[in-house]
Amino acid sequence: MLRTKRSLSARVMTSAFCLSVAHPAFGGAVFYFDRAEWQSVAGPATFVEDFSSFGSDTPFRNAAVALHGMTIQQEGINRIDFRNLIDVVPLAVAPDSNGTNNASVYVDHPEPRSYPGTQVRISFEKPTKAFGFEAWGAATGEVTALDLVGESGLVGSVILGNDAGGFTGYVMSPGMATTSVLFRSANFDLGTSGEGFGLDNIAGVAAVPEPGALTLACLSLSILMGCRRYRSCNP
Repeated sequence: MLRTKRSLSARVMTSAFCLSVAHPAFGGAVFYFDRAEWQSVAGPATFVEDFSSFGSDTPFRNAAVALHGMTIQQEGINRIDFRNLIDVVPLAVAPDSNGTNNASVYVDHPEPRSYPGTQVRISFEKPTKAFGFEAWGAATGEVTALDLVGESGLVGSVILGNDAGGFTGYVMSPGMATTSVLFRSANFDLGTSGEGFGLDNIAGVAAVPEPGALTLACLSLSILMGCRRYRSCNP
C-alpha cells in the first residue's frame, strides 16, 4: 500500500489507490502517511505512548487520563457510554486494534438543537511541532476527522482513512506548534451510529523555541536586570 504526504487543503480520505505529493497545508502543517518518512522530517520523538503501562481498563469519558507527555479526554456527551477508554487485554473491542492495549475511541456528530455530539481531545503538556499515531477502523461509520489546534485556535484538519493500523502524522512549519488535537465525527448521521476506532503507538515532538525568540528573551532579561541594577544604584 502506498501512503504519501497529503495536503491539509486537499482534505481527501486516504485509500490504497491515493497518490499525492507534499503540499504545504493551510496553517503550515504537512501530513504524512508513512511513519518512517514522518520520523525523518519530525526528528526524534520526545514523548511516546503505547498504553502498555495500563493494567486495567481506564475510561476517559468523565475525566482526563494522563499519558506520556499528554492527556486524553472525551468532550461533549456520550449518550451510550460507549468506548472512550484505555482498552486493556483482554480487549472489549478487539477488531479495531492490533491486539494489544490501545485507546478505544468513539466520536459522534452533533445534531441540530438537541445534541452536542462526542469528541475526544489529546492535549499536549508542551507545544508540539509534530504528532503521529496508528489507527484501526476510523472510517467505517461517520468517518473521523482530526483537527489541529494551536494557541490561536484551529490551524488545520484532515480526514482519517480506514487502514488497519494506518499511520497519520503531521509536522508544523518552523515557528508553529499545536497545543492539542481533536478527534471528531466528519459526517452527520442521525442516531447513535457515530465512529469507533482504535488508537495506538502515538509519538510526538515538542516544539523548540526559535533562535530568534531565544535571543529576544535573553535581550529582554538583560535589559530588565540592567534596569533593576540602575534603580538600586540610583534610589
